[in-house]
Amino acid sequence: MAKPSRFLPDRFDEIEQQKGYVGLRRVRRPATYWLVPVGIIVGVSAVLTAAGLFLVDRSDDYLELSPEEIALETPEPEPEPEPEPEPEPEPEVVEPIVNPSTDEIEGLTLTVLNGTSTAGLAASAGERLDAEGWPEQTLTNADSQDVETSLVAYSSDEDEALARGVAQILGISEVIETDDYPGARITVLLGADYSQD
Repeated sequence: MAKPSRFLPDRFDEIEQQKGYVGLRRVRRPATYWLVPVGIIVGVSAVLTAAGLFLVDRSDDYLELSPEEIALETPEPEPEPEPEPEPEPEPEVVEPIVNPSTDEIEGLTLTVLNGTSTAGLAASAGERLDAEGWPEQTLTNADSQDVETSLVAYSSDEDEALARGVAQILGISEVIETDDYPGARITVLLGADYSQD
């Protein structure tokens, strides 16, 4: 029986419809037709994945580098620490000779200069040296009479011990090596700080 229609009936309404066809050449798609494109996508993906894994596995042989081919940056050597300066050796302490022997004062020349306006200061110092057995001195006034600090000067290293002995007898603390007094091997310059006591 034909389905009711909102159009007027005609002669084609009596023709029985065939279930397998929609048109003359089109077949009705089955309910599982959507699985076809999904299957194609899955298949193509599987093939591409397998091909990728194969290529990655084969590429390991080409990616291996020998140590010679690896350019490693050579680290700059750390600068060596500067050596600490060696401490200067302490000068040897020269013991003063207060009571010299005849051999020690052989050829020794002594000059005593009065660098103050106090008369007889050089003679007083000479007497103290005579009492300890020192050779005769040359006693005179210095070029200047306003010397503040007394000193004992010597011109050669071999006379240092003798010069320190003279300084100890006269109570003078400053002992220097200098060529400023060429008139004698040891020169005593008396200043305002010299005490006759």
